[in-house]
Amino acid sequence: MKRLNPKTGLPFKSGDERKDGFRFLSYNLKRKLKRDGFFGESWTNPKAFEYFKKRYLRWNNPSKKGKSKINPLTKKIWYRADRRSDGLLFIRFEKKSLDKDGFYRLKFSSFESFHRSQIRTNINRNKSEGKWPVDVNLDYLMKIFPKDFKYDCLIIILYDIKIKNKDV
Repeated sequence: MKRLNPKTGLPFKSGDERKDGFRFLSYNLKRKLKRDGFFGESWTNPKAFEYFKKRYLRWNNPSKKGKSKINPLTKKIWYRADRRSDGLLFIRFEKKSLDKDGFYRLKFSSFESFHRSQIRTNINRNKSEGKWPVDVNLDYLMKIFPKDFKYDCLIIILYDIKIKNKDV
């Protein structure tokens, strides 16, 4: 249970001040309750609280307002699977955090990791829609995936698996 602020009669909020000047940060909800039945609390001095507040607002973007960076190669906003100069692929904008200039942080991945995630996403979507057999897994698809990225043979293999599973 959360201890109540004696001034307001409500649970403490981040920034509430104690008599000694310390500021409330948060309740420790993951730990066990204390002997008195309340959650533990985190308090800090005013200087450290201001530092925490600045850092928190920089890394956590509650308003979700920011600017999207421009890809220097295409001169357009980054788009999924755009390549960076070092070969990594753009995955997404991290809209929950901003860099010091107010831009969304960028998430990049290697081609192999990107490719695996794309296949995993397709497996999960197609299994939930009942399009693919349940026993098809990521490792199997990676093994049979065509090296030349021509999908026709992969579709034939998956269709063949689906028919065989219906017959069983």
